[in-house]
Amino acid sequence: YIQLARTYGLPPMIPRLTPEELMAQSHADLDTAMLMVGMIMALEEMGIPLLDGLSGMPLDDPSDRLEKVKATLGAVKPGLTHFIIHPAKDTPELRAITPSWPSRVADYETFTSEAVRDFIRAEGIQVIGYRAVQALMPEIN
Repeated sequence: YIQLARTYGLPPMIPRLTPEELMAQSHADLDTAMLMVGMIMALEEMGIPLLDGLSGMPLDDPSDRLEKVKATLGAVKPGLTHFIIHPAKDTPELRAITPSWPSRVADYETFTSEAVRDFIRAEGIQVIGYRAVQALMPEIN
């Protein structure tokens, strides 16, 4: 995964985590978590941009989406956070392919609203795409 990212100059989606966080998220033992942290530190030393946070909107409950967005985005710490959403327009096809369609439609409606744009602006959150992160990738020698 990392080699492919470097070969094609694409930023890998790798979070900067502590051994404890790795153990909790991946169920790795301490030795494995320490090895993984060493690899992550080596990537950082090479200049590979790493994620400071990974967050997103759950797909299990479409209710109160705006308040959930505000709470989730409001908890994002400074740094590079990959924020995952699954917005979609309500179509018969969407309803046929996923039981989480109500949350996806709610994401679409919420994230295209002025209320979310205003909240993001008021919080000082800078929305960027992966091209901006890709520009931080080091040259391959």
